[in-house]
Parts: sequence; C-alpha cells; structure tokens
Amino acid sequence: MNELLTAIKQKLADMKKIENNGFSDPAKAAEYFRDKEILLEEMAKTLETVTSNQSTQIAALEGTSRVCVTN
Repeated sequence: MNELLTAIKQKLADMKKIENNGFSDPAKAAEYFRDKEILLEEMAKTLETVTSNQSTQIAALEGTSRVCVTN
C-alpha cells in the first residue's frame, strides 16, 4: 500500500510542475488530463481497498470481543 501511495504522491508532484509551467501543445494537455483521470481512479480504488480492509478488521474485532464477553 505504501508503494502505491508513494507513486500517487510522485504523480501529483509531477502534475503540479506541469500546471505551473503550462502546456506546450494540445497533445500534452490531453495527455495531462488523461493521466489525471487515471490518477483519480487509482486514488478511488485505494480508498475502496482501505475502507474494505478496515470494515473487515472491525468485523473481526467485533467477533473477538463477543467471544471474550461470552466467556
């Protein structure tokens, strides 16, 4: 997960450079917006994974706490 976050942060840093310098031609602008869309999709998938993992962990903890209470 850390590798994915590092890659996303690097892509964001690269995009900020492009935003500050502007686009040299329409093809670069189109590429930039495609890359930004892909980045947003990756971020959404990462958040879904984190949310799913947290839900699984919470459910496991709730199950454990029920076992401890009944014993």
